Amino acid sequence: MENVMKSTTNLPHFVDVADINWEDALYYCRDHNHDLVNTTNLGEQRWVQEKAKKASTDHVWMGLRYTCTLDFWFWVGDEVVSYKDWVSGGQMDDCDMSGAMETGGEHQWRKKVILRN
Repeated sequence: MENVMKSTTNLPHFVDVADINWEDALYYCRDHNHDLVNTTNLGEQRWVQEKAKKASTDHVWMGLRYTCTLDFWFWVGDEVVSYKDWVSGGQMDDCDMSGAMETGGEHQWRKKVILRN
C-alpha cells in the first residue's frame, strides 16, 4: 500500500481516498499501531497539508467521523472537533460520513460517504 503517508515522528497516518475506503484505512492504520490523522490545531493542520501534497488523489482520509446517534463530528482518537477547516458548505451532518482533506488548493476538509467493500 504505497500511498499510505507515514510520519517519522510516530504521528498518525492518512490514506489516499482512491486506494481504500475510510473503514479499511482506519483498520490498516490501527493494525500498524497508528490512527488516521487528527488535526486539532493550526500547527497540526499545516503539518498534514505538507504531507497531503504528496498524495496521488484529490483527497486523503482523516480520522474524522460523524455520529448520527449523538449528532456531532468527532476524531477517532476520542477528541472533540474544536479546530475546524471545512470547505464552505462542507460540514453537513449526515449519517455515514467521514472527513477527508483536499490534497491541493487550501487543503480544507470535505465530508465523504463511507463506502463499504
